[in-house]
Amino acid sequence: MATGTKRMGFALVLVLLVLGFIDAMSICIMPAIWPGELKLTAPVFCSKSELGGSYTPYAVTDTYSTGDGTAFNWTLYCVGPHGETKNAGYGLPIGMIFLAHGVILLALLAAVALWRRTRTLDLSRLRRRRSPQPKPQRYFVFDNRPKDDAPTGEP
Repeated sequence: MATGTKRMGFALVLVLLVLGFIDAMSICIMPAIWPGELKLTAPVFCSKSELGGSYTPYAVTDTYSTGDGTAFNWTLYCVGPHGETKNAGYGLPIGMIFLAHGVILLALLAAVALWRRTRTLDLSRLRRRRSPQPKPQRYFVFDNRPKDDAPTGEP
């Protein structure tokens, strides 16, 4: 494998690892900031046919004490109009949000890369070329006629 290809592969793996780390940190932080984000996955995990035609999603936070401190658990519940309840769990909805965050991060990275690439291009080459304007010409008049053909004042 060529050195440039190895370097490119290493850079790609490094970028993906950094994006994965940022994505994992966003999954840890976002439920604390906006627990209702789990509700966005309700259309995928809650079927209307099981819950009487419609449902209301609820993101429930359970807090409990452990020997090391306090732990939180977020669960997505879908409640039908007559009280039917479906526990959509935590793993699948948070996994879907993990993928959504990854797609958003990749889109942002692609937008920044495209923006940087267009900034470094020589855009003057890409502009429509105008027809060159003629330079002003300076005309000099030389009288190259022989002296015997020169006009005289006599008719």
